[in-house]
Amino acid sequence: MAVISGYNSLVDLDESVDYNYTLIDARLEERHNWITNAVSTISGLEDQEQAIFDMITSARAAAATGNIEDMVEADDFLADVVRDILVIVEDNPELISADAYNRLLIDIGALESALFVARKDYNSSVQKYNAEVRKFPKVVLATMFGFDRERTYWEKSDGVEVLPAIDLGDDD
Repeated sequence: MAVISGYNSLVDLDESVDYNYTLIDARLEERHNWITNAVSTISGLEDQEQAIFDMITSARAAAATGNIEDMVEADDFLADVVRDILVIVEDNPELISADAYNRLLIDIGALESALFVARKDYNSSVQKYNAEVRKFPKVVLATMFGFDRERTYWEKSDGVEVLPAIDLGDDD
């Protein structure tokens, strides 16, 4: 009974990590689509448009490998794209006062918040999994049944959390 219960709890933890991983993947896909739409709908990006699309394509290819290290790198890369778009938009005064720009800022905030929550949930499930597979007697069961000894946390690169300052021209 103890073996069955221990095995089943490891399966539950393993599935929780996998599920939370897919949520990050879905949020990254949403971010990819948002960036593509933002670039194509905001004027003033013509010069940078191809470079941004190339960056998106590279990030999607990296994310598609299913390897967490590649996905983290793609996530960092796309965070750079978002920052680049904000800087480009800031340099276009006509956009700052446009409704589309305001919606763009709201969308960016919502997407980045959703990604933050998905990463946090994933790391929480990894922490629970990693702790359980190291505890006795589950360490024996994990080894016996071929569970990973440790799952990888989603870690961001240095500087990813830094967004450029947006100057809305209010010098008062």
